[in-house]
Amino acid sequence: MNRINVIFPESDDGFGTKASKLTPSSQIVDLEIAQPRKLHDIYGNKGDAQVRPHKGRYEDEDEDNVNPNPRKSSGSTFVIMPTAIWYQRFWYGVVLYALLTSVVEPVKIAFYPSQVSIQSNAFFSFMEISATLIFFIDIVLKFFLAYQNPISKEMIADRRSIQSRYLSFLFWFDVVFMFPWAAVILSANPGLYSFQSYITADMSSNISSMSSMSPMQPPLAPSTPAMAQPVESSTALYISLLSLLKLGRLYNLFDLFNRLDLSMTVDMATLTILRNFLYVLLSCHWFGCIFFFTARMEQFVFDSWVGRNSYRFEGQPISVQYLYSLYVAVVNFTMLGDSDFYANSPVESLLMCIYLMYGTILTAYILGTVTVLMVKGDKRAKVFRDRIMMLNEFSSRYQLPEELDIALRQHLNLHYTNEHVSDSKILAAYPSAINRRVLSYLYLEPIQRCSLFHNCKRKFLNAVMGACRTEMFMPNIQLLSEGDIVADLYMVISGGVLICSEKRSGDTSNRDGNRSNETNGSILSLNTPSLMASMPHNGSSKRYSRSSAGFGGGSGGRGSRGSTSMGNGEKRGPSQCFGEVAFFTDTPQPDAVWTTSLVRVLVFPRRAYDGFINTFSSNVRKMLTNLKGDCEKELFAEIHEVLDLLPRTPHDLYSRLSPYMQDGSLVTIDLPEREMEELRHLLSGSQLKHLERMQIINSSIAAFYAKLEAQNVIEFLDAASKGDEKTVKKLLKQGLSASCADYDKRTALMVAAQEGRADVLRILVQYKANVHALDIFGTNALVGAVRYNHPGSTAILLAAGCSLKDCTMTIKTDVIMSIVDKDIQKLTDYLSAGADPNMSDHTGSSLLHIAAGQGYLDAVELLVDFGANVLIEDRCNDAWGSMPIHNAKRMNAHEVVAYLEPLVEKALGERVESDTKACTSVEKNKFGNHVFS
Repeated sequence: MNRINVIFPESDDGFGTKASKLTPSSQIVDLEIAQPRKLHDIYGNKGDAQVRPHKGRYEDEDEDNVNPNPRKSSGSTFVIMPTAIWYQRFWYGVVLYALLTSVVEPVKIAFYPSQVSIQSNAFFSFMEISATLIFFIDIVLKFFLAYQNPISKEMIADRRSIQSRYLSFLFWFDVVFMFPWAAVILSANPGLYSFQSYITADMSSNISSMSSMSPMQPPLAPSTPAMAQPVESSTALYISLLSLLKLGRLYNLFDLFNRLDLSMTVDMATLTILRNFLYVLLSCHWFGCIFFFTARMEQFVFDSWVGRNSYRFEGQPISVQYLYSLYVAVVNFTMLGDSDFYANSPVESLLMCIYLMYGTILTAYILGTVTVLMVKGDKRAKVFRDRIMMLNEFSSRYQLPEELDIALRQHLNLHYTNEHVSDSKILAAYPSAINRRVLSYLYLEPIQRCSLFHNCKRKFLNAVMGACRTEMFMPNIQLLSEGDIVADLYMVISGGVLICSEKRSGDTSNRDGNRSNETNGSILSLNTPSLMASMPHNGSSKRYSRSSAGFGGGSGGRGSRGSTSMGNGEKRGPSQCFGEVAFFTDTPQPDAVWTTSLVRVLVFPRRAYDGFINTFSSNVRKMLTNLKGDCEKELFAEIHEVLDLLPRTPHDLYSRLSPYMQDGSLVTIDLPEREMEELRHLLSGSQLKHLERMQIINSSIAAFYAKLEAQNVIEFLDAASKGDEKTVKKLLKQGLSASCADYDKRTALMVAAQEGRADVLRILVQYKANVHALDIFGTNALVGAVRYNHPGSTAILLAAGCSLKDCTMTIKTDVIMSIVDKDIQKLTDYLSAGADPNMSDHTGSSLLHIAAGQGYLDAVELLVDFGANVLIEDRCNDAWGSMPIHNAKRMNAHEVVAYLEPLVEKALGERVESDTKACTSVEKNKFGNHVFS
């Protein structure tokens, strides 16, 4: 066998062709979504009774899932990629040749003698040789054809893996379907033929004349003189049936239709009709040839379907006899029957039963595929008709105005014609990663151009796109009316809207229902076929009141607007929002919003916005800042002309407003009340309305900031108490003060110290948190650390300069109870944290008095070590004079007395000495003053 070298062409995408020029065959079906194979598919393991998914030859041709870097071994130097253009063209040629073979072979077997068809007919000889050669080349190329791993979706280009996979199953079928078994066997056994002379008999004669003919004489032979004709044995006829094995190559035909279906090269209706027609045509062709071959096997006996109609076949060319055979197959396939052509012999009856059962299955398949096509379209149409009927009944029951009824029909018609291309329906089948890419391509640029989202982060914009939905509205539809509560934020993607006052002129509708739009010069016709089809056509159509032009409605679509009022107002186009003031401030919509053309808007729901307040608080702040800036610029543009008309004096209103004018905007949030009142008196109409709107925005934004800050403070304190360092740092980086406090003036430092969160305390101290802050109870952060025994937190706070000296009144009870409970550690903690050792209770008794009275020597020693005054006196019976040593003596605390006596004597001596020095100093001062005088 000679080796065939095939050159693999270079390409831009690594698959043998440019990605932009891939033919439909380069797309293969994903195994998860492929349609189930029919029984004529040969895929599956040997001996399996169950039809299995396509796991063989062409699962490697999925262009979308092909790995751009195929895995190759070091020895693989020549591999064919299934997306190469030259291979795709060759593959289409193989399919075409298999289809041609499936047509020619049955005709050759049924209507031509085997020896004549093999040796004497040039066309059949050419078909035999060329088909064998083409199928052989296809087998050779498959040893080098890369395939896709069905699990990892990786393109396998290792030659050894390719060959092992092909030899494991599909190779053996290809060899059987390729080899010319009948031609080889018949050519190798010429003894199966005998040549004799015979005279063609008249097939319309009696039975004896029929029996005198050569048994295998074709009935199509014309009446000719005696000539040498080969007479075939039944064995030769049966061997010729081996040529039908070439029909097995038609398994590529199913792959072809599968590719055409998925590649959308041909619309589904055309492809379904073409496929069904081809299946029926091939089936009738094959069984027509089989019917004639059966009569030929029976030697055209009188009771066969050919023998009974010998006058139709005698002396006729092959084409006529083929048409009769095809007619028999078609008539029986349609189950109409014919009085002349019917089965009579047992063989013909058996064959007809098989054919009818096959035709029943094929008919059911065709009916199913056609039904799917028809039901798919009828389903949408039925839903549309049902909605129109419900709208007719609803409009008739409540006597809706004509404008509102027309608007509802327009919107229903628009929804019907565009719902199949809506974002939600199309993208619902794809994972979130692909959805984000598609949404970014469609809406990221318009959102970034919107001033409301200026300087917002990409992550926030992606979240906004994911939460939004798109809606479409017909021209001259009222989207929002004055006073509406706006639950969604709208941004125009295409088209335009007009923002104007609710006051408008009367209706200018024409008698035929058309209304003009002066904004863009377009005319919205209501006489379109789809809309007219949705109008009620009964004889008692309802009467509409043309005087009701000023109707209202929901925010989805309010009706059509008179053309005379469409010219006034603010026009907004792509990447501009409307309803934003009412949305962010929770106030009624100040103006009405009308569409001026076919409009597609991006709708951002409030539910998503409320969820973003906590998740993207900094970006929400930016949005509100942008909204405020836009409104300030609009206000300045409104009042600029009025301010220019004011006389210029050193203390005029313009000069006083100059500090609040920045970059073409007027900052009104810090504007003094006097200037605000003067400005109100100067403005009127829309100018005053803009000023009031600006004040509402300022108050709403301030309230929102306060609310947001309160929520952040609560979250901040909760994170500090739980030791959530990540959240603490995040909020601090967002600008939250480390010293912020809740309604009890408790700071994060206090909460973290109380819970012993040393790491959080370090972060807060690093961000300059106020360590001296006191809550409404008079405690600071150090009190909580000491009270709940957190020495690490205590050390951090002491190092930061925190002390208990400012919390004496708060900790007094705790310190006294530590002495009473003889908790020396607690007392040590308080004193180490800066507690005053000379603090006293409400009776004037100091800590040393209490410790001495309790006879608690350790506490007495500790207090003395921290500087407690041993001579301090309390108030007993409203008289001063009792010292700690006196309490110890009264309680017979001898150890305490023994400890305090030397200290008291020493302290008294120091006091006498200090008093003596003081008196001497006073006398010297008096003497010096006397001498001087």
